[in-house]
Amino acid sequence: MRISAVAFLMILTTVFLSACAQDSSRAQVADRGANYYGRAAVQHAAVMQASTMQVASVAPASAPATIIYAPAAPVASAPAVASVAPVLPVEVSPVPAVSQAAVIPAPAVATPAAPEQVQSQTAMTTLHGGAWQWPVQGKVIQQFGSQQDGTVSEGITIAAVEGAPIRAAQSGEVAFVGHNIRDYGNMVILRHADGTLTSYSHARDITVKKGEQIAIGSVIGTVGSSGSAASPQLHFALREEGRAVDPLAKLPQNVASNLI
Repeated sequence: MRISAVAFLMILTTVFLSACAQDSSRAQVADRGANYYGRAAVQHAAVMQASTMQVASVAPASAPATIIYAPAAPVASAPAVASVAPVLPVEVSPVPAVSQAAVIPAPAVATPAAPEQVQSQTAMTTLHGGAWQWPVQGKVIQQFGSQQDGTVSEGITIAAVEGAPIRAAQSGEVAFVGHNIRDYGNMVILRHADGTLTSYSHARDITVKKGEQIAIGSVIGTVGSSGSAASPQLHFALREEGRAVDPLAKLPQNVASNLI
């Protein structure tokens, strides 16, 4: 069967157009695939970048930065160690031992104080106080605290000779001078450096004034029987922080004539 030239050309044209259509379809499919995978790659990169930023914000400042999908760095070969010449020991001369007796310091020789310095130190001790002393010589006839008759004594009562000197039991300042005080008669109160107060009651005479600085052992009055006292005596009281304290806790215990 013979095919005319026109029919042949038509067949050839049809085959060519069919081939072009198939190539166009393949290109469209490839383009769609490239676009799809390209968008997926971009989205994947964006997700990974956001995750990295979030991890970096949560991690503490001192933590090393997180590296994602970083290839392992090649391990550098260790540098060759240069040969070092051995150091020869230096000869050291032995240190001679020091005798222990040589380092013991010699005892200091005390220089005796001058008589004027001793008198000054004694005067300062007397003025600013030291060990407490008894205000009068006599017998304690009433103790501190509760009594058999139900009363409470805030001090001790010492029986003494009429007109005997009353002395400051400790250095201090005259805080109060009172005359004809109910029950206590003539009374002196001294304020001391540590804040304690001492009172001296039933005096016959008072020889100090308020505000006067008194050294320990100084005479502040004489023994009497003023107030409610029935015989010559001294009522001696001590107060610390506003409360009455037993004076025997302060007074020396080696004065036998003052104890019962």
